[in-house]
Amino acid sequence: MRQFLVVTSTLLVTAIRRGLYTTLLVSVLAPVLLLVVLFSIPSTSSLELSYLDMSRHVLVITSSSSSGNCHSARLVKGFVTANTSTLSTHVLLVRVELSELEISGKRYNYTSGVVLPREVFTSLGKPSVVEITVNSTTREYPVAGSWSSNIVLLADSELEFNPEIYVCTSSQSSILVGLLERLEGDLLRTTGFWILLLSLVYLPIIYTAQRRVVEALHVNFRVLTESGVDSLTLYFSTLTALVALYLVVVLYVCALGVVLVYTAWSLLSYFILIPPPTLRTSVLTLLLVEILLGVLVTPLASRGVSKCY
Repeated sequence: MRQFLVVTSTLLVTAIRRGLYTTLLVSVLAPVLLLVVLFSIPSTSSLELSYLDMSRHVLVITSSSSSGNCHSARLVKGFVTANTSTLSTHVLLVRVELSELEISGKRYNYTSGVVLPREVFTSLGKPSVVEITVNSTTREYPVAGSWSSNIVLLADSELEFNPEIYVCTSSQSSILVGLLERLEGDLLRTTGFWILLLSLVYLPIIYTAQRRVVEALHVNFRVLTESGVDSLTLYFSTLTALVALYLVVVLYVCALGVVLVYTAWSLLSYFILIPPPTLRTSVLTLLLVEILLGVLVTPLASRGVSKCY
């Protein structure tokens, strides 16, 4: 064991002194540096959304009830009649009192009522009461107001229908943050896939770099063999030294990537408002895969050490 440790440390120190690590550095620079940089983009949780009105809520139509602010709904074809004029339109039935909904930043003090599209509201002569015909059933409702949508909103807690969708009340910020989080997740998954693919493409390059390091140590192999080191000890010592050198190089490139990211952020923050980088834990998983792939080719690169001299 003592001989193994001595031989390993000798080969490792020699490789570092002769600058052989630069060969490995070039082989892992692109995939590792790209991994650190791309997975350090600012997280959506660090974005400042102060320009949004946090108190303003909007209506969101979903296929499932995702929160306590959701109400059963159904979109149907119907007719709106007022002042002897009848228009065919889509009607959104919502089983809730109209006063519980916030529509375009407004609340209407009605138990039941309709909110008309602005064009329909104008074409019907801005009526205060309309007749809504749905499924051959006609009923009179007060007009609470108008909105920018192209469908009629009918809210009544006594409506009877089989719900197909849900109308939820949500803030502008939560909608935007949710959209950004999904976009961020898709981007990171796609990035991770391409980085893994790039790592696989770089495997022959990593193998070639490790093989060149082994061949550059041929003089040391001859000296160690003449000193009485057997071929098996020499092989495992070379393997261990090569793995250690590879790990040091990968960690160095990671540290270099982090320094570059934070340096770029520090410089840009003087000119524009930009959130700080976010180094994600998923980087560690991909980094371990990167290290594992490099270690797997090390036995092949160390094979035939005795032939190097």
